Amino acid sequence: MPIRNDKEKQVANDVKYLFSVFPALLFVAILTALIEILVRTGVIQGFILPAPSAVIISLFVNFKEIAPHMWETFWVCFVGLSISILLAFIIAVIMDGITIFKKTVYPLLIASQTIPIMVITPLIILMLGYGLAPRLLVVVLVCFFPVCISLYDGLSSVDPDMLMLMKSMKADKKGIFWHVKFPASLPSLFSGIRISATYCVMATVIAEWQGSNTGLGIYMIRVKRSYNYDKMFAAIVLIVLMSLLFFLAAQFVQKKAIRWKK
Repeated sequence: MPIRNDKEKQVANDVKYLFSVFPALLFVAILTALIEILVRTGVIQGFILPAPSAVIISLFVNFKEIAPHMWETFWVCFVGLSISILLAFIIAVIMDGITIFKKTVYPLLIASQTIPIMVITPLIILMLGYGLAPRLLVVVLVCFFPVCISLYDGLSSVDPDMLMLMKSMKADKKGIFWHVKFPASLPSLFSGIRISATYCVMATVIAEWQGSNTGLGIYMIRVKRSYNYDKMFAAIVLIVLMSLLFFLAAQFVQKKAIRWKK
């Protein structure tokens, strides 16, 4: 039976998506059940790896204790990712428009990614202290690169024939950018955003490990030192869920922004 309207098409796409993620969900369920059995039968000691049921119980029982740290991490991730996208957009557009700027900055961007973030994070903490600024800077350093490079590649790979057509119609650079180059580069842009959306949580947690008073990263360190591994794994579950949330949010915005790409 043919799909008659956009609503039916959306339902069909949602069903198709559910079937596509079912194998992954099934694998996670089987792995979780296996770990639960191994812990309960004593094959794996509970003080080494808590049972998944104990982790879930700990998450609910201690949620009031974990919640402030969770919201702090979420806020840093959101603000840091937003700054990264804005900065990456500006730099990528300038690189696409000014050749000398691209030749100067592009190699520096590549070189910056050869420095492990774990090495420079302590230096950033020492210079900026234990406040919000160093954590945001770490997130920006991690998340900026994928978005910037992806957007630049998208802008520089637009169909030359389309650009020639716009120029033959006396379109200026601004018109060419907003009507041709930017729409054509949106798939590349969102590819970079999806990557950065998952990296931002990791970067925030690393920054919190190195120096912070709040956040899931410092919470994990504290409960680990107290041998409360169920609480530590509960924080890890929240970190994983938060990463998925940012990724799915980026994917949702992509579907709304690029309606012509199915």
